[in-house]
Amino acid sequence: LSHLNYGNFTMPQQIPMSAYIMTDLAERIPEQLGKLNILDKMRDEALWGADYLTRILDPEGYFYTNIFDNWTGLLNQREICAFEGSKDTLNLTWYPDFRVGTKTQDWQAAFREGAGVAIATLARISQWEQSGDSSSTAYLAAATKAWDHLASNNFANARAYADDKKLNIIDDITILLAATELWKATQKTTYLDEAETRVLALNERLHSEGYFIADDSDRPFYHAADAGLPIAALSRFLDVHPKSIYSILVKATIAQHLNYLIKVTKEIKNPYGYPRQHIKVDTIQTSFFIPQVNETGYWWQGENARLGSLAFAAIAGGRHLKGDTLTTLGVQPKYHDYAMTQLNWIMGQNPYDICFMAGIGYNNPLLYGDSTLYHGGLEGGISNGITSYQFDGGYITWNPSGSNEKWRWVRQWLPNAHWYMAAVGLTSQLSEAVNHPSTPTITESFALNFNVRVGSSHIELDWAKPNKSNAWKIYDLQGGLLAHGTTNDAQVSIPWNQKGIFLVQSNKKLRKFVYK
Repeated sequence: LSHLNYGNFTMPQQIPMSAYIMTDLAERIPEQLGKLNILDKMRDEALWGADYLTRILDPEGYFYTNIFDNWTGLLNQREICAFEGSKDTLNLTWYPDFRVGTKTQDWQAAFREGAGVAIATLARISQWEQSGDSSSTAYLAAATKAWDHLASNNFANARAYADDKKLNIIDDITILLAATELWKATQKTTYLDEAETRVLALNERLHSEGYFIADDSDRPFYHAADAGLPIAALSRFLDVHPKSIYSILVKATIAQHLNYLIKVTKEIKNPYGYPRQHIKVDTIQTSFFIPQVNETGYWWQGENARLGSLAFAAIAGGRHLKGDTLTTLGVQPKYHDYAMTQLNWIMGQNPYDICFMAGIGYNNPLLYGDSTLYHGGLEGGISNGITSYQFDGGYITWNPSGSNEKWRWVRQWLPNAHWYMAAVGLTSQLSEAVNHPSTPTITESFALNFNVRVGSSHIELDWAKPNKSNAWKIYDLQGGLLAHGTTNDAQVSIPWNQKGIFLVQSNKKLRKFVYK
């Protein structure tokens, strides 16, 4: 399902995300896939993935994190286990041997360790009413069983299975995706309630700069494979429930983060438009690449999966944001350009003039060969790509000839391919096929713990049960953030003269006001 779980913020979503994206593509662009004579193949692969996820669900209700073959490629070497980097490598040393590590019995998958996306995949594909080795009824039963096991008693097992015993942003994201698909499949409000809780949690994690906070402190969310997953999950929530009372807040979260991605990418000279981000290596700083100094102790590699996920996020998220001018992808030009720049890098528009998809374009990487053919490469597969040169994510390098380290650059990897497929699948939908849901009617049904009073030239926020610190944000009905702040007082007066209808968010609650 995933690996690097002991790093807590580093685990990539692997087999479940591949199956989920193939399910999405089969639903999103069946006509286009049919013209290529691959629709049935796409559905078969998605069902194969669902069958696998059903098989690795333990009778107790948890998924196994790893079925590991000890790098042999041999079926008779497979075993259920978890795997940690060597304790000696957790404090960074140069090029530690990635095969040195410790097998453990910590193989129960937390939401962030692949279980959340596995649940989402099984719930979504169950609606096809098609069977692989298992039936659609069995897929949904597996999804609900895993959810109940992880989510009961205030997510007690989900916390217990997490290596640091805490939930973080990747839990929020994958719980949101799982709850969204379960609600769509069952229409049970308990799933919708949890999805809305995670929508609010992700908004609360937004830093004023526009990046997400990954933990309970100040670590930015940055990821070598799934950087676009927060926006992907929020976008899916809007696809499934466009009239949610929280839809404006979701759009605001999407807009703030996408605009941040563009701003931080453009703030220095960047001729290829490579996506930049905030990271933390001793201090919080900006960087092109994921730092080699990270919680895994050894793992860093080319970031083509990250680029594909960001391209998907820019298009999927951008389609939920209005604009005076929309491109053929149904998004504002700035989101269109950002997305296509990431895909262009993968296909050859990069400093090394390399097309990373085998069999296409120019200067393809040599196929990665290891001890068996299982570790080779396939035509159409996408190599990991270009990395930083320095520990802190600085400078740039492409080193496909390093004997023990070439996997970092040239190895093909499922997340590279599945995020690229997801993004390209969106580009095959032209704007006339994109549904832009109308803004939902705002009612007074929000649960409130504060009041808004409108004066002649100001508004007042009044907290019935004040906290030590009350954060507040004001949005327009398109999700645009107009003002924000934090106060230690029970009341705050905010100068205001803008006419219209607005929303105030504070402490995960919403309130509407009208200024005339």
